[in-house]
Amino acid sequence: MELIEILGKIVSIKSVSGDENEICLWVSGFLRKNGFSVEMQEAAKHRWNIFAKKGNPKAIFFGHVDTVPKVEGWTKDPFSLVREGDRLYGLGAWDMKGGVAAILHNAQYAKNMAILLTVDEEEEGLGAKKAIQNKEFFKGMRIIVSGEAGNTPSTYGGLGHVAVGRKGCRDISFRKRLEGGHAAIVGNDWVEWLHKAVSKTKMAKSRIIIRNFHATSKGFSVPDSAEADIEVIVEPEEKNKDFGKVVSEMFGVEKGSLIEKKSEYPPYSFAEDPEISNVVGIVREFTKPVFVIGDSVGDENVLAKLGIPIVIMGPEGRNEHHADEWVSLKSLREIADLYKRISDSY
Repeated sequence: MELIEILGKIVSIKSVSGDENEICLWVSGFLRKNGFSVEMQEAAKHRWNIFAKKGNPKAIFFGHVDTVPKVEGWTKDPFSLVREGDRLYGLGAWDMKGGVAAILHNAQYAKNMAILLTVDEEEEGLGAKKAIQNKEFFKGMRIIVSGEAGNTPSTYGGLGHVAVGRKGCRDISFRKRLEGGHAAIVGNDWVEWLHKAVSKTKMAKSRIIIRNFHATSKGFSVPDSAEADIEVIVEPEEKNKDFGKVVSEMFGVEKGSLIEKKSEYPPYSFAEDPEISNVVGIVREFTKPVFVIGDSVGDENVLAKLGIPIVIMGPEGRNEHHADEWVSLKSLREIADLYKRISDSY
C-alpha cells in the first residue's frame, strides 16, 4: 500500500481513546500479512497494545493508535482523509496517525523491524504502563524511535526536529486555611491570596499549573478553607528538585500536610546517550537537526523507565487536538524515508 493510502485507511477508522479495537485489529492483520509475528496485549477490555517483530531488529518504532474526540469547528469530514495541496486533513492525521502510517509503510519492506503501538495515550496512558511489563519484547533493543507530533509550542515536527527528552509532571494536593467569616466583615480575598502565592515562585525552569482550586461557603460568607491540586511540569535537569518544599513555601502550607502522588510521568533526557548520537548521524544525512525537549508528557515518559534511549521524530503538521488537523505530505514522505534508513541501520 502507498503511504497516503495507509494514512487514509487508519484515519477512516474511528479510534478515540476507549474505542481502539477496530484499528488494532486492522493494524495487526496488516502486519501479519507483511511477515511480522504479532502479539496483542489487552491493556483494557478490547483495547490492544500491539507488539510486532520481523527478523532480528535492534530498534523499536513506536506510536499510539488512539485520538482525542472530534471537537467543534471541523470544516471537513474528520474521518475521511482530505488532500489540499501539501496538507492531508483528518482526525489524528498529525497526532499521531501520520507517524504510524510512516512506520507501517516501512513495515512492508523491512527485513528487520520491531514495532510497538499502544492505546490510551490521549487519556491515562494505560497502554504504555501495561506495555513496559512485556520485558521480553524489549530485551536487546538499542533505541526506540517515536513518530509523535510536534513537542514544543514553537516547533511543529518534521525532518530534523529531534526530541531527545520530555518534561515530566508531579501532582501535589493540599488544603489551605485562611480567616473566614461574614463577607461584610472579613477582608480575606482568596483570589488575591492565590495570585500572590503564585507570584512568589522561585522556580528556575519548571513551572506550576493550578489544575483545581475549590473553596465554598453558604450564605454571605467568606470560606475559611480551600483545596488545591497542583501540577508541576518538571524539566529533566530539575528532576531531583524538592518541589514539595517549593509548593510549601509558595502557598504557605506545611510540607508535611502536602499529598504528593507518585509520578507516572517522570522527566527524562537521553541527550548524552551514544545511541542518540548514532541516530542523529543518520538524520544529518538528510538535514541539519534541531534538538528539543518535549514540552508535554506522553507515553515516552513511561517507556523511558526501561532505560532504552528514545528519540522522537515525527512529520510536520498543525492543529493537534483542534479542528481541521493536518499533516504535511512532503514531511510525511521525508519521515518515512528517514525511518527506512534507521531501520536498515539496525
